[in-house]
Amino acid sequence: MSTGSKTAEIKAKMAQIQKNKTTGHHLRLLKACLAKPHRSLGGADGIPRRAPALGSSRYH
Repeated sequence: MSTGSKTAEIKAKMAQIQKNKTTGHHLRLLKACLAKPHRSLGGADGIPRRAPALGSSRYH
């Protein structure tokens, strides 16, 4: 199964689910599944990028 078909399948599931307090957690899990392939793609050179945490003193 390719990434594009997985993405389309997850988006279809998200469209069918009614949005309320009860289903909110499940929707967030589906959004995390959508974000996973985008994180692995990384930057222009293929190296995954990670933004520094806000308030972290190590990056100042």
